[in-house]
Amino acid sequence: MSDRFDIIVVGGGPAGARSALAASAQGLSVALIDEQTAIGGQVWRAKNASILSAPKTPDTRAGDALRQAILASNITHIGGARVWQIEAGWTLHVVRDGTSSALTCKSLILATGAREFVQPVPGWTTPGVLGLAGATALFKQSLAPPGKRTIVSGTGPLIFFVASEIRRLGGEVAAVVTPNSHRDWMRALPNMLSRPALLARGAIWVADLMLAGVPIYWQHGVAGVSGTEQVHAVSIAKLDQSWARMGEDIMLDADSLCLGNGLTPNIEAAHMLGVSVRHDPALGGWLPEVDEEGRTSIIGLYVCGDGTGIRGAEAAAYHGTLAGLCAAADLGHETANLQKKAKEKWHRSARFGMAMTALSMPRAG
Repeated sequence: MSDRFDIIVVGGGPAGARSALAASAQGLSVALIDEQTAIGGQVWRAKNASILSAPKTPDTRAGDALRQAILASNITHIGGARVWQIEAGWTLHVVRDGTSSALTCKSLILATGAREFVQPVPGWTTPGVLGLAGATALFKQSLAPPGKRTIVSGTGPLIFFVASEIRRLGGEVAAVVTPNSHRDWMRALPNMLSRPALLARGAIWVADLMLAGVPIYWQHGVAGVSGTEQVHAVSIAKLDQSWARMGEDIMLDADSLCLGNGLTPNIEAAHMLGVSVRHDPALGGWLPEVDEEGRTSIIGLYVCGDGTGIRGAEAAAYHGTLAGLCAAADLGHETANLQKKAKEKWHRSARFGMAMTALSMPRAG
């Protein structure tokens, strides 16, 4: 394997993979580095080999298509690897299978994605409590529910997906608990109409839960978790419009709890390389300063996808394409028309994702 490339992309999710494909299509030599062995990231995560025969979902089909595209390209995929140091210039020190090596490139694209934010509550480290995103990884990779009787709590649409998947995989959902109100969802509806297929999927999840008699506690939050070696019960509280507790707590029996409060961008790599940051709650918190194409103030360094703000998986993929084309253009390739089309798709898809992110913006309570 060569250790010199025109472009190196760090992160193999929707944004990183699409940026690598866009740059490679311009005839550039591209390496794609990711911690996971298979392309797809969190959203389009590859299944465990033991469940490959399981029915396809929209996410697995999208991930399979992306993995096939990478396989059919000239991209050098370096999976199961970690970047432990980046030197200006650009030299990346990568650990893989216990061995460190150095790779160099003319331009570097960071597509480091996002991480889950969980609002701490008393007992949140009790065994049996896991994040919503962690639960989705469990579903997609192993087709396993988190417990026998689970409470699902958090913000945005992910709670309904997680609850519906638990039921599909044979688990019992004791309750769905969300600080969001019906009014919050009505405010998001106009932007949600830009993605009717996703809106329909969400409606099916909620209908499934209601028909199964699963209680949905709107405008409630988890107040605490009981148990020492394992979750035994979860107390929930009614919230006011500022998400402050009001009234008496309600105790619900469960052996597991899925808990999550949205995503926040992974900005550490960009920040350590000298990129300035700003704070925008509407996009998930602290963000690197980049232009729409993903350019930073540092020549040859680009950031794309959820690492620049939480706008959803589809928007992240289009932003990855845009950043890959921009990096190729800065290396002398003509991509203006392709960039224009990618930017239009990015703006259009971002409306839905930002409406979902708004549901997770922390409130004063």
